[in-house]
Amino acid sequence: MIKMKIVLLLLLMPIINIKYAYSEPDSAVIAEAMKEGKLVWYSSAVKDACWRILYEFEETYPFIETTLFQGGSNKIQDKFEEEIKSGNIEADVIHVSLPTAFHRWRDGGNLAEYHSKEYAAFPPQYKDDGWWASARNITVCIAYNSQTLPSDKAPKTWSDLLDEKWDGKLIVGNPLLYGTRQVQYYALRTEFGKEFWHRISELAQRVEKPRELKEFFLDPKSQVSVTYLGYFYDRYSIKLGEPVRAVWPKDGVPLVQSPVAIAKNSPHPNAAKLFLDFILSREGQALFQVLAGDYSVRDDVPPMPGKLPFDELNIIPIDWDDFEYRKQEYLMEFQELFDKQLQKNLLEETEGK
Repeated sequence: MIKMKIVLLLLLMPIINIKYAYSEPDSAVIAEAMKEGKLVWYSSAVKDACWRILYEFEETYPFIETTLFQGGSNKIQDKFEEEIKSGNIEADVIHVSLPTAFHRWRDGGNLAEYHSKEYAAFPPQYKDDGWWASARNITVCIAYNSQTLPSDKAPKTWSDLLDEKWDGKLIVGNPLLYGTRQVQYYALRTEFGKEFWHRISELAQRVEKPRELKEFFLDPKSQVSVTYLGYFYDRYSIKLGEPVRAVWPKDGVPLVQSPVAIAKNSPHPNAAKLFLDFILSREGQALFQVLAGDYSVRDDVPPMPGKLPFDELNIIPIDWDDFEYRKQEYLMEFQELFDKQLQKNLLEETEGK
């Protein structure tokens, strides 16, 4: 059980006491959920946050035993779509940072329609009534090493990064591997044109894994990350005190919605309704925000300490249909830009020897 798995985790985590009222579930749904007795959640959120969410859910509904399948968004998408093909659905609730996948699953009849009362608290652009709402909202920002770069010298906008002084001091995450970087590439490509990314490719080095990002910040020659996720700042700087500072640029913040929905023909549909209501409730959103470090768009959830309030961010709007249409084109473009620059750098190094 989830409770057994997170006893140590609860001892290590700070005490979180968040209690708000949320919509009372239908008694018939509770009765059927008691018969089902189980819930299976697929989530791309960080594992310790997922465990704590499920622990609190089990505290609220002790007659439901929960199971977590956690992984990257693409991994979960592939697993769920294999289940769709086989007709053997194991997931009850799906939560990944791939908004276009939810559009496709809805249109393909692979999501269960459910009109949660909690949807009313979500702005129209962050939900698809009857199908899903965005449980987490991941910002992509600029980050810098505060031990090597004073705050008054740090870049404040994306345009600031194009200066020659950042040559060799920038890193960029690879959008070929992570959906959040794909959204960032699309958002900034749409906002500033291909020229922006061409210039970044001349100044920055590409990293493949989050571990390399951490190593970058420990290098005294390195200073700025072009692709930093807002929740990294929350987890590593605010909670662990590491010397990384984040900047949410004034000229636009890419934002990745992370919807949550119920799978069609799920094995425990009533438990799934209870869980969806819980995770989208004021209590669930406040808890998720503290644990995962991502924004909630509910206006009755207090802002996170140490971070800008959500309504002060200059969010770059995303046309998700256009994003899906151009995704492969832009991924190939990124690959071409950075491969060319890598080849140029290698040639210059060879000629210099």
